[in-house]
Amino acid sequence: MKVVYIACSFTTVWMIYSKFKATYDGNHDTFRVEFLVVPTAILAFLVNHDFTPLEVGFCWD
Repeated sequence: MKVVYIACSFTTVWMIYSKFKATYDGNHDTFRVEFLVVPTAILAFLVNHDFTPLEVGFCWD
């Protein structure tokens, strides 16, 4: 199930940056990714069962 999720995520990102590149306007994209990545990284390290890279990765996901 994890492989399907990763494949779907990769396909979505690939389509955004290749197939639909003409519809993306970077000048008007004002969303700062740091506001999304930093809190999820903090939560992944705080809320997990074990401090292994695999477990933290699953919590981050």
